Amino acid sequence: MEIARGLEALIATFEDSPHRTYGLRLAAETIIALEKDDVMIDVKGSTDTAESSFMMERLQLAAREYIPNDELLRACSAGNAIAVRALLADPRVTNFTDALFFACKKRQTEIVRLLLADPRTDPSPKQRFTMTNDLLVHVILEGDLDIARLIIAHPQSSPAGLALSAACTIGDANLVRELMHHPRLTPKDGQTREDCIRLARTTQQLLITDRKDIMKILG
Repeated sequence: MEIARGLEALIATFEDSPHRTYGLRLAAETIIALEKDDVMIDVKGSTDTAESSFMMERLQLAAREYIPNDELLRACSAGNAIAVRALLADPRVTNFTDALFFACKKRQTEIVRLLLADPRTDPSPKQRFTMTNDLLVHVILEGDLDIARLIIAHPQSSPAGLALSAACTIGDANLVRELMHHPRLTPKDGQTREDCIRLARTTQQLLITDRKDIMKILG
């Protein structure tokens, strides 16, 4: 009973949290490990039969929800387009943000294309796994320009203003131009579009390379 209560508490802790999948993973892996060792998750000690049934249902749901999301992350990392297509059709799959990041990190361009074609995928997520907390900026600084352009071209994309500075940093004039004319270039709170351009211009001036073409685009 104590094991069941502990796992139930673990799931509840991560409810409505950006780390929900992590909580489900811990619970699911614990359940799998216990079952492998033939350790029963005893809920019979409870005097409330309804509570026991509900608790086990929640634990089983956690395992069922975790497994397809984990499979999606693995398929994205491996570039397995067939598996990704199949998993996107699974209604239990919900972790599109991490899936997009894993595909970008492994430079799986075709997988990124598949994920962005799904209306449930946010093309401009706040990505906790990157130093900049922005997926597009991370992709640009990594030099993955094909993937960067897929994200930028998405109809719901809202590139962070910092993406413009990132494009200057890698010295890609065409990307700077695309971002300069993007209708949804999004400044940080309290900043304007002009502030983004000013920061990008300063970034370019601080670089060793003399790129008059980029400075001309920035104005």
